[in-house]
Amino acid sequence: MILFFRFLVLLFCFLSFSQELVTELPLLVKKDSISFYSFSKKGVSVFSFNDKGKLTEDYKGYDKPIPRSLESLELTGVDAVSNGDIVYFIYPGGGILYRFKNNVIERIDESFAHRNQLSGKFFMYNKNLYLLGGYGYWESNSYLTKFNFQSGSWDLVSVSGQTPKKGINQGSYLQKDNVLYVFNFYETSATSSIYNSNMYELNLDDFRWSKKGVINSIFDNEIEKAYSYIKLSFSESLIVTFPKSFVFQLITPNKNLVEIYKTEQLNQFTENSIIVGDNLIYNTLNAENSGFSMVVKTLSELLSSPSKKELLYNDVVVFNIYLIVAGSILLILLLTVFVYFKTSHKAFYLSSDSIYTEEKSIPITKNETYFLKLLTNSRSDLVENTLILNHFKNDSISLDASIKRKNNMISSLNKKFFGRFDIILITKGSDPKDSRQVYYTLSPSIKLISKKT
Repeated sequence: MILFFRFLVLLFCFLSFSQELVTELPLLVKKDSISFYSFSKKGVSVFSFNDKGKLTEDYKGYDKPIPRSLESLELTGVDAVSNGDIVYFIYPGGGILYRFKNNVIERIDESFAHRNQLSGKFFMYNKNLYLLGGYGYWESNSYLTKFNFQSGSWDLVSVSGQTPKKGINQGSYLQKDNVLYVFNFYETSATSSIYNSNMYELNLDDFRWSKKGVINSIFDNEIEKAYSYIKLSFSESLIVTFPKSFVFQLITPNKNLVEIYKTEQLNQFTENSIIVGDNLIYNTLNAENSGFSMVVKTLSELLSSPSKKELLYNDVVVFNIYLIVAGSILLILLLTVFVYFKTSHKAFYLSSDSIYTEEKSIPITKNETYFLKLLTNSRSDLVENTLILNHFKNDSISLDASIKRKNNMISSLNKKFFGRFDIILITKGSDPKDSRQVYYTLSPSIKLISKKT
């Protein structure tokens, strides 16, 4: 009886262990534009799309057992980069590095699992391996380390420019040619996680950082939500969403663009999803959690019409253009106002003994009143010199004396008016056809209104 009971216990443990192996999802890694790997702890499958778009599978068991340090991990929690027939895996947090080559996964580093760069970006550029940023030992960092294939260690890369000095935790990354875009991340310390709202670029040729602007406020800035983000590189863009969400964002940094899509067909993919060509690929567990199935969906059918478009960040160039346009409009407005006030008529009122406005006035003589009324009653807004001179002619004085009296009257009137209102009242001109024909007129900026008293 006791032996039978022990047999049942062993059988239960065996079945439980077997089911655990079945329910551990494989690690999907893109190989090229038409094929990808599916790594398990016993072997690897190479899937390829044929000419008809159907998947073909070629499975091989590993020629050697995988390293013990990798055996204890869930493969879906490991970051990987592919260089065709070679795939590199990095231990969570950095340090230990594995290589898949010739159907063998082996450890190739002389480092240790330092766990100082959790959530860091593991990437390849010019066949060199890098690890950027991450969190460890109670704070985030912006270290850029490069794997030294000769020594098997990770070397610190010297960077310059506008570095995110307080670190990068749970960031969004997109590598495009020689530029690594970094945004939507947190500066984490032992006591807090502060959202960094800036957009950064790292030039991978000279390792120089540059800050591009403040990103759009449409992104969540809660660190708790950041741990659940699913982020997938797609061509020159980054897909960002949450598990089981019907909404996702297609972010294209080099176009400063965020496109927002809503669809029920992308609500099940996970962090271990990959994009191969135009195909989204992911694994899902069955209802009994005893196995999984692979799902393939065509992205182009789901990216036909975004529900909304936004700017990713406030581009410095765009901001400068805005300043130039706004400044030009303001300058035109100021010039318009200046010209308007320069060319517009300022109203003055004429009574029998003064010229006045609501605030100021000057006294005028009878001769000045007569002269000004001639101007206000003139249809052409001018008075000929002979008409004014006739008013000053007198049989008891000479013509020269009459001319002097007329000139003195006009000069005195202009002097009084300018001293009080800072404007010339009367201007003198001549007929273009006959320069001997002189006339007087009011200044163009003045409108003189005669008031009855």
